[in-house]
Amino acid sequence: MRKSNSFKKFLVCIIMFSFFVGRFAIKKSKEVEAAELTAGLIDNRDEVTIVPKHEPTGDVRKFLGIWMTSGYSLQPQANAYTIEGTPITLYTDAGRSFLTTILTFTSWQHYQWYESSDGKKWSSVSDKKGGDKRNLTVTPTEVGVKYYQLRTAWYMLFGPTIFDPQVWSQVATVHALDSDVDVTDLKVTTDDDYIYNLKNDITTTSTYARADIEPKDFTGTVKWSIDKPEIATIDEDTGLIEVLLVEKLRLLP
Repeated sequence: MRKSNSFKKFLVCIIMFSFFVGRFAIKKSKEVEAAELTAGLIDNRDEVTIVPKHEPTGDVRKFLGIWMTSGYSLQPQANAYTIEGTPITLYTDAGRSFLTTILTFTSWQHYQWYESSDGKKWSSVSDKKGGDKRNLTVTPTEVGVKYYQLRTAWYMLFGPTIFDPQVWSQVATVHALDSDVDVTDLKVTTDDDYIYNLKNDITTTSTYARADIEPKDFTGTVKWSIDKPEIATIDEDTGLIEVLLVEKLRLLP
């Protein structure tokens, strides 16, 4: 009888041991599959890693309306979506810090766009295609992606040289789709809570409105308007809000 009970206990132990080993094996199998899937996603991501023409300068930093750093107050869209054969415009705006403005006040802005099909090898966009303009309009001829980056430099006649101030935008990826994608949600924000209405060389009298749109791959175009034109104006394409200056406000009835 004791041998029978011992055998039953031994059998139960074997069954329990087999159960836990089986669960462990299944868990490890899932972990391996998940690891393989993650590795695949990383590999796929690495295949489209973008190497900019030049390290982006970043956004401008302001304090009390004063530009403390040179940079972009309006970056080209990081991801812009359109459909094959439909033009899309990348809007930008860059400026110098107040100190750089003082030191290079006689120079003016020059623009050069660069483009890439693989995100690694870059070539300049010709002036004929608008490569020397602040804003670049492109018309994709086929479904796919293309990358763009802008250099803004300040110099007089010859340059840019290592002594001339210049800033580089973030890389803009233009996605050409085969069909339109509609907007489902839109939220509006502004870069600044208030702006000044006194014009001078170091403070700004403008800010930008931003649209946070869902889904991110919508293919429409945002057009801006303002309900207080007696106080400020807004650029319908870029969302640039400019307050009317004091002397102009005085002329209003």
